[in-house]
Amino acid sequence: MAAIAADQASARKALAVVNNDQSCHGHCKDLRARRAVLIATLDELDTEANEAKRREVAEDRQAVLDDHAMQLRDELREDPVVMRLAALTGLAASRVGLLLSLVCAGVLDGIGVVAWYLVFAVRRTGDCHSVMSNAPDDIAAVTGVTACAVAESTDRALPPNADHLLDTRLTQLARAVAGGQVETTVASIRKYLGCAQATASKLRRELLAQCTNHLSTDGEV
Repeated sequence: MAAIAADQASARKALAVVNNDQSCHGHCKDLRARRAVLIATLDELDTEANEAKRREVAEDRQAVLDDHAMQLRDELREDPVVMRLAALTGLAASRVGLLLSLVCAGVLDGIGVVAWYLVFAVRRTGDCHSVMSNAPDDIAAVTGVTACAVAESTDRALPPNADHLLDTRLTQLARAVAGGQVETTVASIRKYLGCAQATASKLRRELLAQCTNHLSTDGEV
């Protein structure tokens, strides 16, 4: 391009000289011929300059294409999956690579969350098994405490509506003692009637009181 530009400049300068020569002095035909030659030379140089520009543009375009093709080959060697996805989606390989990176990061985070969930689930299951294994002992303890509480409440006092039952048992006990079936001890009374210790003690006191009253009445007579 530099050489063509220099030739164009020389041709224009010569053409300007020819155009400025107003006096022919017998060589007008030569000037006209010289002028025509210079104009043709300029046209030829313009054509060559245009061709040179087109060649440069084509070479630049080809260089860009070659660079792009080389880049694609390098990326294909590095990650063929990205290149295939880029070809299918029509997106740039860099964008496809970024999307794949984000997807992989999301998958890894999801796997981590699932792993922690499974760990906590196993821990909760182990705690439940431990509680269930200890449950029989706890139930036995609660049952024992409940039984003691019931026995204590029974030993403390009988409810008011149990007076009739107490009289019935006292009559039954008196007959059994008179028949020699039961001794007048708390243990024997409990075994015979199947009652609590407090009830047996009260029945024994009532029975002894009745016997004492009966003996006192007989003595007075």
